[in-house]
Amino acid sequence: MKKLLWSALFAASIHGAAVAQQFEVSAFGGYPRFHHPLLGSLSETPVDTDTQLRRAHYFVGVRATWNSKGYYGHELEYSVQHMAFRTMDTQTDEDGNSVSTLYTDKIKLQMISYNFLLYCMPRGERWRPFFTGGVQRYKYSAPHFDVWPGGGSGNYGFNFGGGVKIKLFPHALARLDLRERIGGRPYIRQLQFSSTTLSTGFTHLAEASVGFGIAF
Repeated sequence: MKKLLWSALFAASIHGAAVAQQFEVSAFGGYPRFHHPLLGSLSETPVDTDTQLRRAHYFVGVRATWNSKGYYGHELEYSVQHMAFRTMDTQTDEDGNSVSTLYTDKIKLQMISYNFLLYCMPRGERWRPFFTGGVQRYKYSAPHFDVWPGGGSGNYGFNFGGGVKIKLFPHALARLDLRERIGGRPYIRQLQFSSTTLSTGFTHLAEASVGFGIAF
């Protein structure tokens, strides 16, 4: 009887390890590096370098993951960061002189994304390196200037990268992620360009993050 009980407990522990990490919820924070093309201008005669977005010092977010029995997973993510926004507005006064005014503010960049995960190790292993690719939706808030035409900016993009998940305890994990995000240019309805051929382009956002979560 005792031998049967120990066998049952051993089988249960194996089953528990096999189903571990099917669902995950993790919070994360990291370092972003933002690169963008020319963003446009508010001026009467547009100067394409008038407007700049400067990267945030950090970003934070949360991920929810469902892992299949094999080597695949699906993940939803929400993240937010605050970026420095500056623009130069040059207008002509009554005397015909050009008057330039510098405006600065902080804007909020929010992202919602879906990613497909391809693991190098099966579910239940302590170390799970992975590759990932997906799509995201950007939402840039509007800066608070009196001369701003109004409204924020939303567009789409895609991302790719990889990382590793580490099982710390039966229901606790840590993860390291690297992502490269490519998306549409922001504020294309509010800002003007010296040439219509410059009004298209992409932003590039590189991310490195560390997260901790629960698995069940």
